[in-house]
This record gives sequence, C-alpha cells and structure tokens, in this order.
Amino acid sequence: MLAAWYNERNRIYDLLPLEHNGMGLASWRRERTASVGLREVGWVDFGASARRADGKQDGGDALELTVRLNEELKPEVMRELARQLVRRRKRWKARHTGASSPHRGYRRS
Repeated sequence: MLAAWYNERNRIYDLLPLEHNGMGLASWRRERTASVGLREVGWVDFGASARRADGKQDGGDALELTVRLNEELKPEVMRELARQLVRRRKRWKARHTGASSPHRGYRRS
C-alpha cells in the first residue's frame, strides 16, 4: 500500500531529469554519461555496472528510484514515507472532522 501510494504521487520524470542524450544520470553510481532509461511507470539502468546479482538490468518504480537517488536503505525510506503518510492523514482528518460541525466559526451574541 505504501509503495503504491508513493508511486501514484511521484512521476519518474520528476525524480530524475533527462540529460541531453535523453537518458537520466545514475548519480548513485557516479556515472558521467547518462544511461538510465525512463518510462512512465519505471526506469531501467543500462550502465555497464548496473546489473543485479541475477544478471538483470537494475531498475524499478518511483520508490526504487528514490531509494537509489537518496542512497539510503529501502527500509529507511519506507519508514520515512510511512511517517509522511501518517502526518498527512492526521491533517486530513483534522480538517474534515472540524468541517463537519454545522456551527464552526459561528457564535451567537
């Protein structure tokens, strides 16, 4: 649920700008020539050193890209996103709970 929430609100293209060659720069690998292909729902790192242990190209969704860009462990990123979601939900609840009162802001004299 948390990953879906994050991915719905963050576009790959907003997280990793395109370079002059139409690819994104893998700053987490300190690359000089951009080699990350961006797609609407994901990204693929075509760099020579961007292979996973199973031999496949590295890539993923917006959440995975955020993990790479921040150079943090995924559980840490997930914890922070969970905190953000809880804060948003509390603010939303406070706004909507107060708005349901028919006499909000009204005082009889």
